[in-house]
Formats: sequence, structure tokens, C-alpha cells
Amino acid sequence: MLLKVLISAVVYLVSVSCFGQGLPDVSERKRLHVKYINHPNTVFELQHIPVCSNYGCKTITNISITESQWKNILSYFSNTTNSAIAEREQLRKAIGQIELIAGEQTNTQYDLGGTFKIYANIKSAKSEQMDCIDESTNTLLYLRLLNQNKKLKFHEILGLRSRGGLRAGYPHTAVLLKDNTSGQKFIIDSWFHGNGEPAEVVLYANWKRGWKPK
Repeated sequence: MLLKVLISAVVYLVSVSCFGQGLPDVSERKRLHVKYINHPNTVFELQHIPVCSNYGCKTITNISITESQWKNILSYFSNTTNSAIAEREQLRKAIGQIELIAGEQTNTQYDLGGTFKIYANIKSAKSEQMDCIDESTNTLLYLRLLNQNKKLKFHEILGLRSRGGLRAGYPHTAVLLKDNTSGQKFIIDSWFHGNGEPAEVVLYANWKRGWKPK
């Protein structure tokens, strides 16, 4: 009985962390992909959206988004949006919607929050699972795609950021945004939840100290 409790505890601790599945720049393939995403001259086409999967961005799959799907995603954004707070809420929902579309085409449609939680019960592993490197790189991609379509009016995308250590726990990576009205920095993080759920948005300082959803 005690052994089962200890195993469950280990599974839980691992499931709420990225467990270091590839920090930024440990993979040349991933580094070059992020560089491509961030390049100001990169133009994304709805028929060729390069999505990461397979832990640490080992696999890059070109997915397609139909015009009707894209129209639905853009419906989250209102032309009358007049605050950074409202825009962050729109961004987190839009990212979840894009994930739904990507999941079906990358076999990650049943991805669960965390990295290894899905393997606590192997019968639930109906698709491939993603780690925080996959999730953060894709979130960066989706934000760049939305920014290309002029949907980020109040924020600047600052790229990937990592945390870890005694206070923050296992290494973990997500995307950093700057609120251009207040100057505050926020993390937008899709790793904590399953495929298609809205991403979390939290103050960077809190996230850096090891924040996770309750």
C-alpha cells in the first residue's frame, strides 16, 4: 500500500512539471524552428502551420486551418476591445481553439495537462502526449500567427522563458508577453491543461516562482 502511495506521489509531482524535457536551445532542430517562428520576415500561411510535438519539438507537422475555422478563431477578437486585460482573455481562448484544430492533425488531440500524467493510466493514452517545449513553441507560433493578423493591439511577444530551481521546481518553459499599456510582463502557458482548453495567463514574477493552477 505504501509503495502505491509513493508511486502516486511521484507521478503527481512529475505530472505538474515539465521535468526538463528539453530546455531552450538544447535541440538544434527546436532552436532553428523557434528562430524561424520569431523571424520578422516569416509569413505564416493557413495551409502550412508548422506545429511541434513528440517531446522537445522532435516532430514538426504542417497542419492546415480552413477559412471557416480561422473565421471562428478570429471571432474571439472584437474590434471594440479597449484593454490589455480583455485582449489576454481573447488570446488564451484563441490558443485553445487552435490547439483543437492542431490536435486532430498531429495525433495530440487527447493530450492531458502536464507531461507524464497521461501515462499514469496507460489505457487513457489515446494519442501522443506533449511536453512544455512542444506546448510553449506552439503557443509562440499561434501568437505570431495572430499578431500577423493584427490581433495583438496591447501586447508585445517577448519569446520563450524558462524557470526552475529550488523555488520553482523542475525546469519549465512558456511564452512571455509584455503589456504595452502598463509595462507588466505576463506568461501565457498552455501546458497545464489538456488539448483545446484555454491557456493560463499569469504575472511573470509569480510564474517564475513556481506558480501553477490550483
